[in-house]
Amino acid sequence: MENRIDNLAVMWGCHYAGTYYTAMSTRLNADEASYIVKNCGAKALIVSPYVSEMATAINSTAPESLVRLSVGGPVDGYTSLETELPDASDDPLEDRLEATDMLYSSGTTGRPKGVKVPSNGKPLGTGDGATTLAQKLFGFADDFTYLSPGPFYHAAPLRFCRAALRCGGHVVQLQRVDPHTALQAIETHEVTTSQWVPTMFIRMLKLPEDERGRYDLSSLTVSRYEMRQSAHTRSGSPRRCLLASARPN
Repeated sequence: MENRIDNLAVMWGCHYAGTYYTAMSTRLNADEASYIVKNCGAKALIVSPYVSEMATAINSTAPESLVRLSVGGPVDGYTSLETELPDASDDPLEDRLEATDMLYSSGTTGRPKGVKVPSNGKPLGTGDGATTLAQKLFGFADDFTYLSPGPFYHAAPLRFCRAALRCGGHVVQLQRVDPHTALQAIETHEVTTSQWVPTMFIRMLKLPEDERGRYDLSSLTVSRYEMRQSAHTRSGSPRRCLLASARPN
């Protein structure tokens, strides 16, 4: 799926069920996607119309036992998850355990490689390393708002969104990276914490100073990439460069 709110709902559904879940890149071709579906031992595949062409192509090679579901609209060969949910039970499973993701590499040196972390066997709600890291280093708590501009299928966006919600915070997920959209989201939702890669920061810093100055970024207190030494520039961190031209309160 592309970046959409359903990503979070599906992730938590899998997490509460105690299963491994694999977020796949929307840039994969049908052969690559089919390989991952088989390699990870998927029991279900959930897609959106955004990847309908790839999803339809997978049908010819996927195991017959694979449950095929779509969200956000019809996809040929897939059952609508929205129509199935009303008939699902609200009763929680017994003895629920912590689940986790199983993500794949980009496959630049061959086939994509999955990283499967053994289950810790702890009760659901115990927490994980990513949440602890986010709390200690970035101050994740129940009074903050996290902006996630990157693709959900990458490890950092997925795990930081999960950690943010675990801590009781709010998550703002951008559908795509656009400098003005990102800056507007920070102002509108009073974002306190965000996670970026260099190219995203550079695109914002290339905006004319008067355009950057339209937005109130004073709520932003922590930027994950800022905390890495390589993100600093001659004039200071990228966040400071942005705040230098932010509209004052």
